[in-house]
Amino acid sequence: MVDEAVSVLSRAVELSPDEGHEKYMYLSQLAEGEASLGYSRRGIEILRRAASREGEDAAYRDDLRGQLCEAICSLVETMLNIPGAASSGSEEALRLLEEARQCSPASPEPSLVKASLFVELKRRGEAQRALRAS
Repeated sequence: MVDEAVSVLSRAVELSPDEGHEKYMYLSQLAEGEASLGYSRRGIEILRRAASREGEDAAYRDDLRGQLCEAICSLVETMLNIPGAASSGSEEALRLLEEARQCSPASPEPSLVKASLFVELKRRGEAQRALRAS
């Protein structure tokens, strides 16, 4: 069943690679390691473009920004689950989490993921501060 889902989603990517972030986000959940990160990054790229389009309804753009926040947090969580990726990509992860916070300032998710990153990096004081910020 998973193979069939991957096949259908991959076909959707072939047919419309620059539209619809959802297929990339689903593929990132079905893939592992670097492949998962690649799908997430592509979905985030599409979401960034959609959320920044002028002329869109403000409520719709806010919804897209919320989805972008969630997608970025998911990407960083995936990075945390790849051995060595947290320490080697910590600067990128912190930059991404700041972007997520800016996309959806009311969401506690970026601070919670930041706390997890700091725990992984053995920076307990910063993890506690991130938790308090959430």
